[in-house]
Amino acid sequence: MQFAQGPDVKPTQDAAYWDRVTVGFDFDEGDRAAPAQYNKVMWSGITGKAPYPVPARSQDPV
Repeated sequence: MQFAQGPDVKPTQDAAYWDRVTVGFDFDEGDRAAPAQYNKVMWSGITGKAPYPVPARSQDPV
């Protein structure tokens, strides 16, 4: 089997962590978990304490 090129990424959290932070997420079908919440959980689970990115400018008209 051939794999994509790129860095060898190692998990930073164990299964118990992911079980805990995804309680209540609906994974029965794709795209059922709330995107904003899912993205934040993924970000913190992968990057640790790095601040969650924010848009460079607001999307709301002033």
